[in-house]
Amino acid sequence: VVVGVAVTALLPSTPDGPQLTYRIVLGDLDVTVSEPGTLESSENTEIRCKVRGQNTITSVVESGSIVKEGEELLRLDTLLIEEQIDERTKYAHWCKAGEVQLKAHMNRSKLAVKAYMEGEFVERLTELEKLMAIAKSSVLTARNMLDHDRMMAERGYVSSLKVEQREFWLSQAKMNLVIQETNIDVLKRFTKAERMERLQGELKSATAEYKAAAERTFADEHRRDTAIEEFKYCVVNAPRGGMVIHPKAARWKNAPEVQEGATVYKNQVLLLMPSLDKMQITIGIHESILKRITPGLEAKVSLPDRTLQGEVISVAKVARPAGWWSGNVVKYDAVIQLPKSRNLKPGMSAEVEITIASRKNVLTVPVAAI
Repeated sequence: VVVGVAVTALLPSTPDGPQLTYRIVLGDLDVTVSEPGTLESSENTEIRCKVRGQNTITSVVESGSIVKEGEELLRLDTLLIEEQIDERTKYAHWCKAGEVQLKAHMNRSKLAVKAYMEGEFVERLTELEKLMAIAKSSVLTARNMLDHDRMMAERGYVSSLKVEQREFWLSQAKMNLVIQETNIDVLKRFTKAERMERLQGELKSATAEYKAAAERTFADEHRRDTAIEEFKYCVVNAPRGGMVIHPKAARWKNAPEVQEGATVYKNQVLLLMPSLDKMQITIGIHESILKRITPGLEAKVSLPDRTLQGEVISVAKVARPAGWWSGNVVKYDAVIQLPKSRNLKPGMSAEVEITIASRKNVLTVPVAAI
């Protein structure tokens, strides 16, 4: 480059008209990328729908309104949820009544087991042991009388027939003692086990039925309580003071608009309360120059009433969805942070010019001349 030498570049023109010229001189050159964008807040308080299923909006505050804390912002139709509360309350009462009855039945079964073990079984065992004691006493008495009659028979005072009768009575007493011992053994080993198995089976059945009824009651009461809790969320109030805006759904997200009569779903963002002190702009960067856009680059943001100096703070690693609405052009989101300034509002249009390179004291020619 020779300083002081002027060069003339020819620009395309009509054959019959004058030739367009441009005087090439040394100067400074900034390489920039310009993209349109819209202001948004980097910190938004999201107000989401907390009611399950499909819900219809009956009233909603106008987008851009300035509200106070606690002021009503949005109201959902409550007819369906009121019907659910009434229906679930009815079922909860029915289940509670069945639960109380089955609990009483379970308690009776528990008492039946205890009554048998500590009452009926003990009473029957005591009765059999009493009969066995009598049988033992009868055996002892019959043996003593037999011994006495045998002694008297040896002396000739008692006949042999009397002795045989005493022997028969002794054998009867012994058989009665064996019967009583057998009755006690059967009571302890079999009758008690059979009765306990039946009573414990009834107790287990009653307990299972009670637990099932308690689960049904809990489920219906939980559904009722959930419906009552969601009923409170049908009216949305402002969590703080500030501006309220409607979220604008991207065309590829298929989210319904927030307006009167619209249907919304649980966890859908209903309203946004942006922080006006922290504003930013998201623009699309063409894939051909993506590598040249890095965080830290300066950006000039031209608004309708002023110009601000911003900074690139992030560049997306994944491209935004491309489709007919974007001419199938692949672009990546770049976020430009703006300095704090008064009267900045979400939705304001802006033109962003990012400086990706700067050359000092170079020759420049119009692109049309190349």
